[in-house]
Amino acid sequence: MIKIFIAETESKITSDSFIEFLADNYLGIKHEKLTIGRNEYGKPVLVNFPDIHYNISHTKGLIACAISDSCVGIDIERIRPFNKRIPERFFTRNELEYVYIEKEEQDIRFYEIWTQKEAYVKWLGKGMAVPFESFNVFDDKRIYAVHFDGFVVSICSEAIHEIKADEFIKIALQ
Repeated sequence: MIKIFIAETESKITSDSFIEFLADNYLGIKHEKLTIGRNEYGKPVLVNFPDIHYNISHTKGLIACAISDSCVGIDIERIRPFNKRIPERFFTRNELEYVYIEKEEQDIRFYEIWTQKEAYVKWLGKGMAVPFESFNVFDDKRIYAVHFDGFVVSICSEAIHEIKADEFIKIALQ
């Protein structure tokens, strides 16, 4: 089981307040009962609900959260022009070939790879302690990227076989 929540934001909502909002409104758990902790690399965990796994990502104007009964990582980025030095430094040869295979839509392909890498290291729970150039996203079938209204959202989880943008739960923050 995995649920993916997407919300538009005008201001930066904190990850903790977003999971508390989701707990209250979608999980049937009063946020007062939540104790949010962090692993040694900073990945958030629900201390008193160890069977609920979640991960959150922010980008300007949007916040995304994946909630699952198994480990999960998520990343979201707005599609925009990218710095060409980033893939040269952090992508594998196969990933670079994919980004630059043709001139059109390089920005989209860059953010597909970048968000998949972010989702993967967040899924591992080690964040940037895992060098991005040390793994190829094409080698791992647990990572999926989806285009969503000018954004790319990537999820990494054992509990997911594929995701589609119409499966996202779009919510309005009050």
